[in-house]
Formats: sequence, C-alpha cells, structure tokens
Amino acid sequence: MESEAKTLVADVSYFEPLELHLREKPYISNVPFAETEGAWDNLNQVKHSQEMVNIRGHEDEFSLPQHGFQYVQHSFSHSPTDHIHSLEHPYVKEVEEFLLARFGASAIFVYDASIRKVGVDGYFQQADAAHIDHTEENCLWRLELAMKHLGLLGVQPRRFQIITA
Repeated sequence: MESEAKTLVADVSYFEPLELHLREKPYISNVPFAETEGAWDNLNQVKHSQEMVNIRGHEDEFSLPQHGFQYVQHSFSHSPTDHIHSLEHPYVKEVEEFLLARFGASAIFVYDASIRKVGVDGYFQQADAAHIDHTEENCLWRLELAMKHLGLLGVQPRRFQIITA
C-alpha cells in the first residue's frame, strides 16, 4: 500500500476468554428473559489499541483470494428499505446473481439477510466488539443446508467459502 495512506490508533473491544467458558458456552441473548432475571451475556470485553489504516482510494488493491476481503461497489435494482422476511426477496436473488458473476462460483446460497439501521429501533445494530459470526460446526451445518437447497446433498465440494456482505 502506498505511503500516503493515513493511519490512526483506536481502541477495539475483544471478548476475553474466561475460565467460565471452559464449562459454559459464551453467549449473548438479544431476547429478554421473561421468567428470570438471567444475564444477557457471560462475556467480558477488553480494549486493545489497534493501528487503523485509511484505505480510501486504495480499495482496488485488495482481493478476496489474497487478503480475505475485497471491496466491490454495485448498484442493486432491488435494494431493501425494510426487513427482508424471506430469502425469496428480489434483493437476495440479485445478490446471488451478482456473486455468481463476480466470483465465478459454481453455486451461491444466501442463508441469511439482515438489514442493519444504526440507531433505528427494531433493526440490528453494529457490533461493538471484534467477533466471529460462526463456529466451525455452524458453518458445516449451513453448508449442509445449502447443498440440500441446491439439490447437491451428499456431494463433497472441493472448496466452499462463507462471505459476509
């Protein structure tokens, strides 16, 4: 990356591994406990200073195969303005078609579509800590769902990739 990219240091929250997690799976519940005053989570966040690089103007220097992420701009005809209640939504189908064309995949299966609107009640908000969305087991389960949906259950893919877009 060229030297004119600007950097700054920011505090980023990470989940701290706790001894409790040796016997209890880490969790966050976004659903209120109706019967008890149970804890909403069993996590502790720790802040670490991280150097951030402003890559504006350098977006085309990153590729999914080499860096694990890529910036792509695309104008969708069916951009959702409200919650997506079904994976049959025209936006989801358009995303599948775009990803097929863009990355040359043999198949694309969108398994979730959530709209985030920061500061708007009723919508998912941004994450406030660095995190991983899926466990290995969850990824394999979602792959099995995708293969079944595509009529390929039992077929062993050479490679699969889960993309958060």
